[in-house]
Amino acid sequence: MLEPGDPAPEVTARNQHGESVTPDFAEPTVVYFYPKDFTGGCTIEANDFQDAYPEFEELGVAVYGVSMDDVESHADFAEAEGSCSTCWPTRTGRWRRRSASRPTRGTPVA
Repeated sequence: MLEPGDPAPEVTARNQHGESVTPDFAEPTVVYFYPKDFTGGCTIEANDFQDAYPEFEELGVAVYGVSMDDVESHADFAEAEGSCSTCWPTRTGRWRRRSASRPTRGTPVA
């Protein structure tokens, strides 16, 4: 399990556009985890991040949403919700294994 102050693990995944993305965690970064695209609470959470996105962008903060959905679902979700953040699939659980995170009702922020 990552502890506060631990460096984030290096991870590469395809985003909602099918592009391979490796965040630079040396720069300010928000990673939020959510259980599933198109569900009530997750859509609200994504919309909250979307609403705040201009502020994150102004501060140079990258925003990534991570769930167990696949690239196609993320593409549909991002298009439907107008998301500017990068959506990462984690069907293999690679991110969760690397960070030892578990889905919760809260939003862990890296």
